[in-house]
Amino acid sequence: MSCVFLCFLFGSSMKTYSKSRQGITYATRWRLINSISILSIITLFSAPLVAAADDADPTEVVVTGQRPSDVALTTGKDKTGDTGKLLSGVAGVAVQTAGGASSRPVIHGLDDERVRITVDGMDLTSACANHMNPVLGYVPATFVDTIGVQAGITPVSNGGDSLGGTISIRTAAPLFAKSGEVLTTGQITAGYRSNAEAAYGSATATVASDTLSLRLNVAAEDASDYKDGNGDTVTSTFYKTRDISALGAWRHGNHLFSLSIGARSIPGQGFTNQQMDMIKNTSTFGNLTYEGTYDWGKLDAQVYGQAVHHLMNIGKDKLTLPGTMMMPDMPMNTRGIDTGASLRAEIPTDVGTARFGAEYRHFGLDDWWPPVAGTMMMAPETFLNINGGRRDRTSLYAELEKTDAGKWGYLAGIRTDQVVTDTHDVVGYNMMYDHAAMTFNAVEHKRTDTNWDATLIGRYSPTETTTFELGLARKSRAPNLYERYAWGTDWMSSLMINWAGDGNAYTGNQNLKPEVAHTLSASVLWHQGKDGWTVKLAPYLTQVDDFIDVRLLQSLSSGDAVLNQLQFVNETARLYGVDLHAEGPLWTSARFGNGRLHVSSSYVHGENTRDNTPLYHMMPFNAQIELEQTAGNWTNGLELEAISDKTRVDPQRREPETKAYALINIRSAYQFKTTRISLSVNNLFDTSYALPLGGVSVDNYLASNGTAAFAPVRGMGRSINLSIARSF
Repeated sequence: MSCVFLCFLFGSSMKTYSKSRQGITYATRWRLINSISILSIITLFSAPLVAAADDADPTEVVVTGQRPSDVALTTGKDKTGDTGKLLSGVAGVAVQTAGGASSRPVIHGLDDERVRITVDGMDLTSACANHMNPVLGYVPATFVDTIGVQAGITPVSNGGDSLGGTISIRTAAPLFAKSGEVLTTGQITAGYRSNAEAAYGSATATVASDTLSLRLNVAAEDASDYKDGNGDTVTSTFYKTRDISALGAWRHGNHLFSLSIGARSIPGQGFTNQQMDMIKNTSTFGNLTYEGTYDWGKLDAQVYGQAVHHLMNIGKDKLTLPGTMMMPDMPMNTRGIDTGASLRAEIPTDVGTARFGAEYRHFGLDDWWPPVAGTMMMAPETFLNINGGRRDRTSLYAELEKTDAGKWGYLAGIRTDQVVTDTHDVVGYNMMYDHAAMTFNAVEHKRTDTNWDATLIGRYSPTETTTFELGLARKSRAPNLYERYAWGTDWMSSLMINWAGDGNAYTGNQNLKPEVAHTLSASVLWHQGKDGWTVKLAPYLTQVDDFIDVRLLQSLSSGDAVLNQLQFVNETARLYGVDLHAEGPLWTSARFGNGRLHVSSSYVHGENTRDNTPLYHMMPFNAQIELEQTAGNWTNGLELEAISDKTRVDPQRREPETKAYALINIRSAYQFKTTRISLSVNNLFDTSYALPLGGVSVDNYLASNGTAAFAPVRGMGRSINLSIARSF
């Protein structure tokens, strides 16, 4: 069966997005899936409500906080589609929409590289001027086992470039057999989402003894453009992904060595809020780790590397837009190399647990644009956008944490990061770019930033059910390579520097200083134990000195359309808000099973205090309420997602306002002994809405021949989703 599945999985990867693929075999396949969908609906809702309980769902991922006082997401999330969507419902966390498989999380209004994201301990970097391959874009949702979220103040042991917080993604740990036995286990998953006609599948298999473990994972997903609540196609939202990874682990006593390798291929991904699309993206990685337990404590070590080759050009949708201004060929290529090493010791002492660590991280980047024959602006030379760029971070930290059963607890730590950035001289397509290139080349490029972070958190638990927490932190982040070294000052080249999705043009600034954030946070946690009610309220205030924002250089108007050319500059910013998380049981019944309520809500206010203007992409007040029922083998859910009006918008980026909306989602799943069938409907009432963090529709602007005002990207309409997972 697994061989048949793999043939289907990778055989379908050879198909294209053209209508010519929809022959008899393809149509028959989808008629079969639709028939299964109808049959599954009948089966799900006519089956007995209560049956014998069985194993937990192997197709779900649980998102949790990493400190005992953290309260994040409580319900399982289906491991399909964009990895960033697994974070929906985490208080204080929003998701900035990019491509269909390339979203970026925002924590407390701080986005992108202000949030540290690690994958199995690896610090990875987007190798693209539009950040089309962010960290979450390197790992498929189906490979994710757990996600740890630390919103706001992050311990220094998990810090470094983490103004807003830290997100730690973990794939499944290696499995081992009992002594003298051999373990073989695995899972096959397949599914379909009606909106965008998205089909996906994955398989995992493990063979292990009591000391050696081997695992192989494969996954693939194809999605067309989705439709909004009005039934209109949102162009350039298609994507394809192909993934494979392998893990080998050896266990000897208290020592564990693990080596994982893998590759991800994205043959195509549209970006409706960008001038360009991802034509191809390939990444390969290797990750070697050691975990050891000694009489004196624990020791962890890691060495890793990842190589990325990324191609941007005009995607298939943009080429067919009516009135499009796009040239048929504008190749833009990048190569990125991430390497890193870390050593961490954890030592129990009489006053708490001490942690000491050292880290090294290197990111190398080449970004070049080949000449386009037959053009004057983009020939005859290769445009060197980032030439041999590098960003090296060397870190040391020390931390002490007390978490015993007493009323008082604390966490204190200090960290230093030395960040060195550099690049070689650049050149443009032709003499038109000489002045900007010579101005850039005349300045010494190497910059060394010595940053330091400090964290102090105090906890007081007057009773077994109540905990108060107060935290202070200083966090820092050095500029990324594009913020510092993107040198083009003309409209064409600066339009290619944009990860905001706002349709504007950006140019770098070699004189940028590191950002420094000072955060004060507090929380009160009331809990009744593992199965009782939990409520956490957490306000915070962050002042960011030398916040990297923008200043207006010039504007370009055509009809109702206005584009701004912006330069990165240091400003000051203030952000404050509050997160609410609550969950608890509603009923326990022999007839109706167990009912549980999950609530998360967030509010954030961000402003540039020099200009007294709103910061870009501040998520409006939002709330998510979910009622979950478990009865025997059944798990059912009803979810309300509500977002308020977005009226505070960034005037320099001409950020559009968005209206309030509410979405209803429902889901149901039945667990057999080794098989789980899940059915869900997202946006049940096919509501039409605009994404508050989705940026603007550049595709619609291009279709108007550059005369229509930028409008926000529309969200996905109703989607009926079916998945089947079989364990063995």
